[in-house]
Amino acid sequence: MSEYSALLGTVARIADAAIEWDMRDLGWWRDEHGWVSDASVNVATTYQLDFTGMYVRDLHYGDTYRVGEGAWAEADFRGLWRSWYERANQAFRPWLGLPDPADFEAPVGTLRAAAGALNVTTTVSSAGSVAESTLESGNGDLDADLLSLTGEVIAMNGLTMDAFARGYSNRLPGVVRGQLAITAMLGCCLTAEQQLWQRARADVARLADDVLVVMERRGGGGGSETLSVIGAVLAGASLFFTSGASAALVKNGRAVVGLLGGFLPEEEALTPAQESLSGDTASEVHGRLLDALAALGTAVRGEEALIRESLVESAAEVSGRSPDAFDLGDRPDLLGVPLADVLHPADIAVKPDTLVFLGTDVVPGIAGALRGARATAQGAAGAAPWERHPDIGLGPQGAYAEWQALHDLLLDVLTSTSRTLGDVGERLVDVAAQFVEVDRGVSDVYALPGGLRVR
Repeated sequence: MSEYSALLGTVARIADAAIEWDMRDLGWWRDEHGWVSDASVNVATTYQLDFTGMYVRDLHYGDTYRVGEGAWAEADFRGLWRSWYERANQAFRPWLGLPDPADFEAPVGTLRAAAGALNVTTTVSSAGSVAESTLESGNGDLDADLLSLTGEVIAMNGLTMDAFARGYSNRLPGVVRGQLAITAMLGCCLTAEQQLWQRARADVARLADDVLVVMERRGGGGGSETLSVIGAVLAGASLFFTSGASAALVKNGRAVVGLLGGFLPEEEALTPAQESLSGDTASEVHGRLLDALAALGTAVRGEEALIRESLVESAAEVSGRSPDAFDLGDRPDLLGVPLADVLHPADIAVKPDTLVFLGTDVVPGIAGALRGARATAQGAAGAAPWERHPDIGLGPQGAYAEWQALHDLLLDVLTSTSRTLGDVGERLVDVAAQFVEVDRGVSDVYALPGGLRVR
């Protein structure tokens, strides 16, 4: 089979073969000088049509006639030839500029790197914070900071730290995994799109090759056609986790995207057969080609619609249905109360030195990891790889607008969470100082009535 890059040349050969078929039906066949007729006006004469299609030469008498005059007044060879080049090119023109799968490699790699930075295993339960044994960490430093933050806060106990744990530290590992899920969904959609165009290019090239064979054989060949593009999205989505990804991302993949109800099937969809390309005339074969290309167009639109649906559903999940799962967010009831008013006697074992360590080292480290992941993920944006003829798929840029909307949400929640963590780190240091300032004889029984408060 010829490569997609050779499609334009194959289309020209299809036109040539169709012309030869029609010319044979009109009684002409090729020779080294042009076309020779097997039907003569005079039984003793053979006629030769030159390559321009404008002149016919009588090989017996040596006379030359202009096509469109005299015995050749009804002939229009040039019109026949021109029509076939136009028909062949019009059939394939929308398919000549399909997205190049190679152009998706850079943004896919960028999102894999961002996903690796967010790929953590820390979980929090009533028993404390642990690293989930069924998962594999992709960022040991971030996991260590999350374990340190959640573990130290749980160990302190009391009203102040309980409020902080409920609003921030206990939620944070889940929020990071939610942000990982968004990143992975964006990556899955890119690899699905990449696989879609890889298969579409192969289908178009194969259709062109098969039509060329039928035209050259003047109706022979042209067996039942199949479209490999069907099922491309479902197969391609999982490639984000299995092709070039880290071992941790591969191991965690299905669980990660499951947070967003992602589309990762165990098997590809079945590929139905299409009609044969065979026909009794060149025009009939051309009609079957148009039908096959229309079926391919329908299949591509259906496949790309799966990508758009997944992106839209994911964006709705992130922004509307459960935003707390993806953004640490602001908690007005936890920050902002004057420090002089936040302490009151209660059973608590706050460790000011530990709070300072968390506020100046651990929390800033987590915030920095999220900012780094955001900077990496930001590099995946760009519509250029998605661009194609407006009649193909879902339009000139396919589902890129929906992909960009989810990408923007990812950047937003990473920004919001890292900024909130900055406020939290400062507040932990302030609270530690306040505990140190109170009477040391009773400082170990002071706590916050309403906990910390986020600005």
